[in-house]
Amino acid sequence: MKTRIKGEDGVFVHASDIQLLDTEAVEAIAAWQPDVVLASGPALYSDSLSPQQQQRAWANGVRLARSVNTLILDHHLLRSEEGLDRLEHLASETGGNVLCGADFMGYVRCLLEARRVELYEEIPVPEGWHAAYAMGEADVGAFTRE
Repeated sequence: MKTRIKGEDGVFVHASDIQLLDTEAVEAIAAWQPDVVLASGPALYSDSLSPQQQQRAWANGVRLARSVNTLILDHHLLRSEEGLDRLEHLASETGGNVLCGADFMGYVRCLLEARRVELYEEIPVPEGWHAAYAMGEADVGAFTRE
């Protein structure tokens, strides 16, 4: 799904879950001439992502980065440290303004999904907590830090 929002300051496109794998979607977004695009990058952590898909995602990322003022890549891409390396390489390669969501908002990067195993060891959850949370019977209060 792609959403285009035109305002007084420019055009913003949110391209949910394209993972830069759909060349047709990337071409359509570029044709909209957005100033800022927020899209999910490829799931580099997944064994199901073939080398050909990785190459296509890279080429589409380059195409998009060169056609917009700001490209924000997040979601699947930053579920691994490799994704952060890819983000920085894409920014360097294109000379473009390629960021993650935290960068764009001025926050410190916290790759929580990439650190999932480590974080569960550091801050374990009790047996049954996930099911209780899904039913609205538990919250994250005990696990948050200031």
